[in-house]
Amino acid sequence: MAATIPYPPAHLEHYPMYTLESSDEKQETLVVVPQAGNSNSNRETISYGDIIAILDTSSTTSGASSDTQDKQSPRYCMLCISFSPSPTPNGSNSDQQSQQQDSAPNPSPFSLHHLTFHSLPPHLLASYHIPHLPAHLSLSPPNRSPHSPLTDKLTILISTHSGTHLAAPFFHSILAPTLSALGLHESTHYTTLFTSSPSSVPDFTTQTLLPQALKRVRQTVILLSGDGGMVDVLNGLFSPPRFAHVKKGSGRGYVKPTIGLLVFGTGNALANSSGLNKGHTRGLRALLRGRGRSVPTFKVTFSPGAVLLVDEGRGTEEIPTDDDDDGEGKGVVRGAVVASWGLHASLVAESDTAAYRRYGSERFAMAAGELLDPADGSESHRYRGRITTFCKGKDGGEVARVWERREHMYVLVTMVSNMEAGLRISPESKMLDGQLRVVSWKPLGSGEVKRIFGMAFDNGKHVGHDDVEYEAVEGVRIEIEEAEERWRRVCVDGKIVRVPEGGWVEVRREGTEVVDLVVEE
Repeated sequence: MAATIPYPPAHLEHYPMYTLESSDEKQETLVVVPQAGNSNSNRETISYGDIIAILDTSSTTSGASSDTQDKQSPRYCMLCISFSPSPTPNGSNSDQQSQQQDSAPNPSPFSLHHLTFHSLPPHLLASYHIPHLPAHLSLSPPNRSPHSPLTDKLTILISTHSGTHLAAPFFHSILAPTLSALGLHESTHYTTLFTSSPSSVPDFTTQTLLPQALKRVRQTVILLSGDGGMVDVLNGLFSPPRFAHVKKGSGRGYVKPTIGLLVFGTGNALANSSGLNKGHTRGLRALLRGRGRSVPTFKVTFSPGAVLLVDEGRGTEEIPTDDDDDGEGKGVVRGAVVASWGLHASLVAESDTAAYRRYGSERFAMAAGELLDPADGSESHRYRGRITTFCKGKDGGEVARVWERREHMYVLVTMVSNMEAGLRISPESKMLDGQLRVVSWKPLGSGEVKRIFGMAFDNGKHVGHDDVEYEAVEGVRIEIEEAEERWRRVCVDGKIVRVPEGGWVEVRREGTEVVDLVVEE
């Protein structure tokens, strides 16, 4: 069912031929030597994490006898990535790398390398060989069978300002040439879109992705973004009223889009928890070798009057309601990663500025330090609220438990294991398992909080701390008892919602799954 890879033979003559001298599986490195000029000075060490793919090129050489081909022609081409950041004086990558137009950034910090080999060991081929295009990248013929898994439409959506603004240069220097090597070319096989505003991804989802999905068009979107781009897609696909019949169980006319997420955010919790961020390929290896799996989601409902904070907190937007709202005005946001109130929500909100974002994921630790040790010497804030958790009972029903504690520091509800690459906040969470878990602790001194986070970075050992509560739940309701707006902010997958005074927020598992994510298993 998958397409073969047409690797043009003319490409190969321009690439150097190498011999594999050694491969250290424990250290995950290999040493290669160019066949022309075999000397120690020409040896190169390659990290396994830099390998995007290995292509079999032996079938592309025509007009030569098998003996000649065996002795002279390369059989494999290894695609590798390298990254050489060019920091500006303020410590950030140059904004010239955030190209919004379809023009290649100059210079790009990314480079794509082609190394050809006559032979490679089985363990490398097992991990990196691409014998054929996966179904989500294989374009179907016009008369495809309705049961065909091949895709009808391939789009590349580039979030130009995600993270440290590296998505556009990656597309030009790595993604487009890699797809070209696989026989996929811009305009002929895929459409490229660059974001120009925060509404670009939501607009694409509601105006293109959702209408086509409701017409049973099989779509693949390669999304160069962070968690925020994914949550924009999720909420767009849930947007009423066009998706109402699917949520009510009559969704036979809907075909879930497949998202190939390439990692360009700051925290990248979904990618880190789904194995997409292993190595240095930003998820490109998983895109080429993985398959789509349903993304479980949760529904966050807010009391009437809650607003979405935008423009670094300077502006607000209304939150959409569900079709079943009955005019009450309860806003609804979907997520796949995290819903939080307390320290986590505050540090995400206060670090969501251009000044902070240039530091990448370090911005979270910087904001946390300022919240834990206020400049005026006061103690960190005690978040007041009434919390109820809902869990499965022994009889299969639901049991509500109201917490005795009314002062809190950290309350986080999540479906994923990692907030950052090493921050294993929910160690029992498995990839896309759909289970909500809550992590929380009472107000503590900054030293003890830093100790808890240190344990979280040590493979999630914080859940054994005496002051940390950790449990699987069906839902969580928080009635916020704060007068000051600053302490009424809630985070949903990086988006910040301000709850009105006396308001509440409730997190529940969502029964409908609307999108697939490409992961490597």
